[in-house]
Parts: sequence; C-alpha cells; structure tokens
Amino acid sequence: MGEDRTERVHAAVLLAPGATTTTDDLRALVRAERGAMYEPPRITFPSALPLTDVGKPDKKELRRLATV
Repeated sequence: MGEDRTERVHAAVLLAPGATTTTDDLRALVRAERGAMYEPPRITFPSALPLTDVGKPDKKELRRLATV
C-alpha cells in the first residue's frame, strides 16, 4: 500500500543554560497541566533549534531528527 503519513507529536526541548530535566519529569508536567492526551510520546533535547535560512524553525529538519 502506501507509507504511514500520520504525524505524531515530538517535543524538541531546548533547556536554558545550566537547567536539567528528564523526559519523565516533562511528561509528568504535561499530564498535570494539560492532561494525559497531550503527553508527547517522543521528547528530545537538541543543543540548538534547527533554523531555515530566514531564521524560522526548520520543520523538515525537526521531522528528520524525530525519526533518528
């Protein structure tokens, strides 16, 4: 048939200098603040947000990072 074209939530979290957290802590925070249905199944901590040439978040690169 075809490939799965369903998009899934992926949280790319940039931490402030010196800040620390875990994926479990972030998931618990989201559950408490927004509810379990908003809990992201995948969380990554990139060192920088990929940007396009015009300075916008690079969605294609973020999607690629989410599949790595």
